[in-house]
Amino acid sequence: PSDKKSSTCSRPRLLKPLIIPLLILHDFPIALVLFMIFLIGTVDLMSWTGYQILISESVSESELSKISGAVGLISSIQKTFGPGIAAIIVNLFNYLGGFMLDSISFGYLTYVVKGIETTNNENNDKKKKSIQQTLSQGLKFVLKEHDIKWLIISFLAANVGFQVVIPMLTFLLKVQTRASINEISIFFTISSVASILGNFVYLHFSKKIKLGTQLIVIGLIITVGFTIMLAIKSLLIFTMGYAIVSFGSVWAQANFFTIIQSKTPDQYKGMVTATSTSLTRITGPLMATLSGILVRISPSLIFFVAIVCLVLSVLITLISGLQQLDKLAN
Repeated sequence: PSDKKSSTCSRPRLLKPLIIPLLILHDFPIALVLFMIFLIGTVDLMSWTGYQILISESVSESELSKISGAVGLISSIQKTFGPGIAAIIVNLFNYLGGFMLDSISFGYLTYVVKGIETTNNENNDKKKKSIQQTLSQGLKFVLKEHDIKWLIISFLAANVGFQVVIPMLTFLLKVQTRASINEISIFFTISSVASILGNFVYLHFSKKIKLGTQLIVIGLIITVGFTIMLAIKSLLIFTMGYAIVSFGSVWAQANFFTIIQSKTPDQYKGMVTATSTSLTRITGPLMATLSGILVRISPSLIFFVAIVCLVLSVLITLISGLQQLDKLAN
């Protein structure tokens, strides 16, 4: 993103935390609140894509794995301690204080990134492209590049599995394991700690193991985690399974974006990052709906679907030859 785009990208996020409390305070219909949540999620995805592009254009290829792991580590730490900090803020200043803090944090982020320039600035100045042209070129590049194309397809299969399970986790904890609120909090805290551990391991070993080997091993680890989660009635075993899934998923996500960014020329980074992100998440709403239907039949079905999807993802990696991807450059 250019200097102007970086600043603009963060401004909607500066305002978005203030929207929901205002809607609630004025008793707007729930449909309007949900619509605003949809818009906020869209803006978040745009901003997150912008940050990914900014990172990839600001560091060398040899630094990508380190930076991707560090960003994931910060995110995992945030998810671990964020709820506790939020509880303190909400207790002191009511829930509106939490939204205000969120807004202030993005205001600071706007200030930090507003002056950053990247290698795409010259391209943006030379030629302005429409959204249709940008997406079209990004999609053409993805389809032409063997490794990127099959990596996205592999992760699309894996994400289908995740998107079937994730929406139902809290429901399963409450209804199937009979977990209390405190136990549910512990469940997600343990998963966040597992994510942090996954980031630490990734940072230490990512350059020492072939990328193709990592893709296969991590896919199998996540599959094992979903398999363990079939023991829904046992909160302890269920928690262990999700911890394994969390451990593997942060490693997998870091690898995904590191490979995408390292194999994409600077002029295509924005298009390819946006295209790959959209393609891997496009099934989310449909899978969330399917998840509710499957749970009504049998809660175990969502984990069987996730296992099949992860196995399919590993098979795609093997059949496409992605297992031959070498180590990152030092």
